[in-house]
Amino acid sequence: MVIAAKDAPQSLMDCCLASLARLNRARDLEIVIVNSGVFPEQCARFGSSFHAFRRVEMAPKGVYAAYNRGIAEASGRYLLFFGVDDIALPGMDSVIGTLEQSSPVYDLYAATAYMQGIGMSKPARARTAILFRNWCHQGLFYSREYLVQHPFDLDYAIQADHKANIEILADRSLRIGRSPELVSYFATGGASQTAHDLRFRHDLPRIAGENFGPAYRLTVALKQRIANVVKGSPGARR
Repeated sequence: MVIAAKDAPQSLMDCCLASLARLNRARDLEIVIVNSGVFPEQCARFGSSFHAFRRVEMAPKGVYAAYNRGIAEASGRYLLFFGVDDIALPGMDSVIGTLEQSSPVYDLYAATAYMQGIGMSKPARARTAILFRNWCHQGLFYSREYLVQHPFDLDYAIQADHKANIEILADRSLRIGRSPELVSYFATGGASQTAHDLRFRHDLPRIAGENFGPAYRLTVALKQRIANVVKGSPGARR
């Protein structure tokens, strides 16, 4: 588990870490907190609840830079990424048990997350659906080995995980798993829900074409043009 923290309030860190500590499988978890800025030192009291618990410091360079640092620091087979305002739910115990028994390792194992104000977010069955709606990051367990070789693309400040998920799902040689278990509560007040990654949107038709073929490049580009007519340009949307 990698948690990105930037000047995190004590109350949020407490809720996040307490939700993980309450899991029956908490002792199987490695927690890596990648911190920028002020950190609530009282959180150290949760350390004994987990298999491993540590904090690393880095300059604030964005959430995906923090996640990439966490990838480098972690040692487990799987990585799940949280912000300090996200909460683990009991279904995570079942998924942890499944992943501990799985062999070979899944490159991506997708479970269900509850998104604040939106509802349940389940992984779609059709691989190409990822082009039009990303899977909730707080429900995705990645192979650490895969991410070491394919870190998040820092060209995309908000949707680097969306690009990663497209590339994983497009590669039929990779092992993908899905679970209906509800593993997390995702707080939707962050940048991913309140702003647009304009560079990613500009590049998405190309990314679609490179991964799924020219027909999907045209489909994504057409869908974007229709959305611009109906909703206005992304930079002007609220």
